[in-house]
Amino acid sequence: MISPCRRTPYTSKSKLMLLSRLGSVIFMIMMLLITSLFSISCSSGRDVELGVNNRDTITSNDPSEGEDLGDGASSIWWYHTYTIDVEEGYPYEFTLTSIDGNTMGIWSEDKGSWIVEVSPSVSKRTATYRFEQGGKQTLWVEAAEVPSEYVWYVTR
Repeated sequence: MISPCRRTPYTSKSKLMLLSRLGSVIFMIMMLLITSLFSISCSSGRDVELGVNNRDTITSNDPSEGEDLGDGASSIWWYHTYTIDVEEGYPYEFTLTSIDGNTMGIWSEDKGSWIVEVSPSVSKRTATYRFEQGGKQTLWVEAAEVPSEYVWYVTR
């Protein structure tokens, strides 16, 4: 007769397999949490909703790129980044207004250039663009002078 307290190799093995599977599940859950936290912290820019005005001011405290060319000349552009979720091939209409009449534009990595630009002579402009790739796209609202107050929105 087998004692009720005696463990058989089958029960020990099944418990070991259960613990191994439980460890794998916990590891997968932790990896998913780390991945989602990483993607949240690495997302660039503010999310853009279609038809909603995005009003802000670019200042000298914002990120910039370019260089000071000396003699008062500069190729420095200050910017804000935005993220928009788009569908490939559909036309999107962008409207940019420079409140103070400064030179600014909305740059698209998908296009590799400006989607829409404004200048002291034209402070509001609308342009249509079809994205070649769908999904999340990063847009840069850039200004050649600071402070630069602006309003922009996008519709489809």
